[in-house]
Amino acid sequence: MFGVSERSKGLAERLTAFMARHIYPNEHRYFLEAERLGPWAIYPIIDELKPLARTAGLWNLFLPEKESGEGLSNVDYAPLCEIMGRSLFAPEVFNCSAPDTGNMETILRYGTEAQKERWLEPLLAGKTRSAFAMTEPDVASSDATNIASAIRSEGNDYVINGRKWYTSNSTHPSCEIIIFMGRVQPEPQDPHHRQTMILVPRNTPGVRVVRSLPVFGFYGAPDRAAEVMFENVRVPKRNVLLGEGRGFEIAQGRLGPGRIHLGWSAGYGVSLCAERKWAASRDRHAPRRVAAEGSRQRRIRKDVRAARRAGLRRSRHGARARTWQGPDTLLAARGEEMAGAARAAPGGHAPQRDRPGPRFLRPSRAHRFW
Repeated sequence: MFGVSERSKGLAERLTAFMARHIYPNEHRYFLEAERLGPWAIYPIIDELKPLARTAGLWNLFLPEKESGEGLSNVDYAPLCEIMGRSLFAPEVFNCSAPDTGNMETILRYGTEAQKERWLEPLLAGKTRSAFAMTEPDVASSDATNIASAIRSEGNDYVINGRKWYTSNSTHPSCEIIIFMGRVQPEPQDPHHRQTMILVPRNTPGVRVVRSLPVFGFYGAPDRAAEVMFENVRVPKRNVLLGEGRGFEIAQGRLGPGRIHLGWSAGYGVSLCAERKWAASRDRHAPRRVAAEGSRQRRIRKDVRAARRAGLRRSRHGARARTWQGPDTLLAARGEEMAGAARAAPGGHAPQRDRPGPRFLRPSRAHRFW
């Protein structure tokens, strides 16, 4: 229905080979390092594999076609995102992990040349990482008009105050820049022009990472979610993105592709869990369980295919961010269902995070809230 280019097909073949050779054999090591080192450290396996991915030409695959001469369309990126989605840590190896991808697209699309030189180029090179501070614990942050953090103008600076929640990547030692979203003071009458996005260097006085936040009992692998306080943080006005009061507009441009990419990744997480559950059922020689599992897999695969088609159709026609929520939510729901079933399949291995079921259950369930 939606044909991909020959370039995308070639990249998919190389990406599949790289995953088989370097990613899958190192998944157990990744989770061991994450557990032993915690969310405030760099995991050695990531730094070992990144140069290999870059040498293989599998780097920054997320770059959009319109803003980058070497970029891909959403339709061409879809199969690549799905392949990377079979492993929770794989996207970081290819410099294609959130929130960096969304932040890089935001700076690329809305930033000034000076902002791109200072912050975008190190991110594209994989030398630094970034965080996105939008969600807040006291309001329904899925609607950007509810954001309550304050941005006050003082001369040539903005002074920022707010408490942010699930600010991914902020515990990473290489995180150097945070995109902060808050409300302009005094507030304009139009609720969609009250928000502003500003680039805040991580080491700015007043920025304090309070703690790493557990998500269903897991800390920091791979999202490094955290609570961050911004207390009288002063940044120059030249750090504003696009202009004062343009934050809601940027959020729609940023979150649309982000939901699409996340949905595609979730689709392949569902597929991986289904494969493992099916294999476990067959290996146990339980005819009734095999028959029931076959019926469940057919239903889930049908839902996944429908969600993919809907997402591709909407990305092809440039729909707004909110239009992806239907198929995105469906994939998350099916991911939670299949991951929960896969968790029980390996018997005594079921609770271990290095198994696909527990690994994908947490992000699939959490995504339904986010």
